[in-house]
Amino acid sequence: VPVPDLFRIFGINAFTTYDRKEIHVDEYLYTNLEHSYRFTLAHELGHIILHGYVFELTKIRSIGDWKQFIKDIEESEYRRLEFQANNFGGAFLVPSEVLEENFNREITNFKDEMKKVIRSGIKRSDYIQYFIDLISSNLVPVFEVDQQVIRIRIERRGLEQKVSF
Repeated sequence: VPVPDLFRIFGINAFTTYDRKEIHVDEYLYTNLEHSYRFTLAHELGHIILHGYVFELTKIRSIGDWKQFIKDIEESEYRRLEFQANNFGGAFLVPSEVLEENFNREITNFKDEMKKVIRSGIKRSDYIQYFIDLISSNLVPVFEVDQQVIRIRIERRGLEQKVSF
């Protein structure tokens, strides 16, 4: 359900109703930011699948109900729920096996450039982020998500260890 100014006014991209039948999403995100919209839906799907028990207790029907839920929940518990939903969304949209396959292909494509950088004596800590950003940027069209989602998945899978020759 598109909601005008949801992010601008309340600082959230979306929320799911207690019955898990509706995802209310910022209208601008919905109409203009396809990659972010895809992740937002996957994130909310994560809440629906992983946190069904929470939705049954909250009775969230509106943004007002959501705001009250945020006031009532312990901050550490809220962060845990969000962390889990983010991880679910990332894994759902950027599956490990497909990520690793594409990551390996990109490393092969940049092998010569990586060797030059390494031979130049630059410390790994100074070049690793450059190559991770380059690879994750090239994978945006593959997964149709924001580069940040891919970068986080690369880090969580420990794939940055493969960037060395």
